[in-house]
Amino acid sequence: MNRYDGWILKGGQSGNQIEYLDDEPSAEKFFSQYVVPRRPVVIKSVSNDLSSLSTWTNEYLIQHAGESEVEVEKRTSVKSNFGQGDVVKMKFKDVVQKLDNGDESLYLTTQTIRCNRNGQPNIISEPLTHLTSDFPIRPKLFGNLLPMNLNLWMGNAKNGSSTGLHHDYHDNLYVLLRGSKQFRLYSPADTSKMYTQGQVVKVHPNGRINYIGFETQADGSETGSLESLQLELRKLKAEKELQAAELAVANKELGSAVKLSNAEKEMEAVMDLLISDEVDDYYDDSAESDDNEPMKKKLKCNDPTIVPLNFSRVSNFENPGKEFPEFSRAVGEIVTLHAGEMLYLPAGWFHEVTSKNSDGSHGHMAFNYWMHPGDSSEFNTPYKSEFWKLENQLRETQ
Repeated sequence: MNRYDGWILKGGQSGNQIEYLDDEPSAEKFFSQYVVPRRPVVIKSVSNDLSSLSTWTNEYLIQHAGESEVEVEKRTSVKSNFGQGDVVKMKFKDVVQKLDNGDESLYLTTQTIRCNRNGQPNIISEPLTHLTSDFPIRPKLFGNLLPMNLNLWMGNAKNGSSTGLHHDYHDNLYVLLRGSKQFRLYSPADTSKMYTQGQVVKVHPNGRINYIGFETQADGSETGSLESLQLELRKLKAEKELQAAELAVANKELGSAVKLSNAEKEMEAVMDLLISDEVDDYYDDSAESDDNEPMKKKLKCNDPTIVPLNFSRVSNFENPGKEFPEFSRAVGEIVTLHAGEMLYLPAGWFHEVTSKNSDGSHGHMAFNYWMHPGDSSEFNTPYKSEFWKLENQLRETQ
C-alpha cells in the first residue's frame, strides 16, 4: 500500500535533480516548496539562528559538556560499517580527545532517550543538554513543525565510513559542521525495491513508512492517541482546579465548598476513564528512540532495544545480486554535503551516508533536527490532527 504522492527522482535525467540553494528561504517558502511536496534540498549556508554552532571547537565542547556520559558505537574494524559495533559508555571529553587523536573506531550517534516528569521522551540528551544556549529547540526554517529529537554526530574516517542504507521516520534537517558527507538517496516511491529488514504494510502520502506491528497515522501518532492525550491534559487541569479549591476552602472563601465538590467530581470522572480499558497510552507504540529503533516510549522509555526494521538488506548498490532483483530499478541520486551546508530530507527518504574527514580536520561532525512529519499543506497548521500540538502543550507544563 504505497500511497506516497510527493516529489520523486526521475530516471534518465541528466545532471543533479536535488536542488541547491545559496541562501536560506523564508519558513513559508521552505514549507510550500519543500516540506509540502516532500522534496529534499541542500542549503549552502547555515541558518542564522544556528550560527553559534560554529563555536563548537573541540576545546569548547570539552569545556561546556566534557563531563557528560555518552553512548558511543565502537567498531571492531575500520572496514566495517557503523551500526554493526558495540555500544559503550564514555565521558564525552574522552570521545572528543580520541577522535582528535585520529581514533577511527568510535562514533557518537543518537543517545538513549530519557523521560521528563510527564512521562514524555526528552527532545535532547547529553551532551546537548549542556549546550542548549547555542541552538533553538525549533529552528525558524521549520516554521510550525514540531521537534521529535535533536542529535550530535561525531566520528573519524579518513577513507570514509558508511551508515548503511535506511530511512528515517521524521523530517530531517542535517547541519554539517566538519568534514564531508555523501548521501545516496532514494524516494519513498521506491520503498518496495529497498528490501527492508521489516515488512512494510503502508507508505503514507507524506512518505511515513509503517511496518507490521508498528502502524501509525501519517504524522507518526497512533490511532486513538489524540483522545488519550486530551484526557491527560484534562487530568492536569482537574488537578490544578482541585488544588485551588482546597486552598479556597482552607481560606474560607465564599462558595469554596461547592467549588471543591465540583473539582472532586471532575477528578473522580477523569480517574475512572484513566483506569478503564477504553483509553490507551497516548504515546505511539511505533515511536523511535533514535529514528531507527521502534519502541514503546512510555512503557520502555529507557529500553534501547534495537529493531532495525527500516534498514535495507542491500549493501552492494552497483551490483545488488540476484537476491535483490528490483533494487537496480530504483532511481537514486548522489548528494555531497560540505561543512557549512544543510540538507533537508523528508521522512521516508532512503539514504546511505558516507562520512569522511576534510583535509586537515580532526574528524567529522554534524548536528540534526528530527521533526514530526506534517500531513497538511497549511503553514499555520501543518498537522491535520491536534496531537503533536497538544503533546507540545503538555511538554511545556513540566
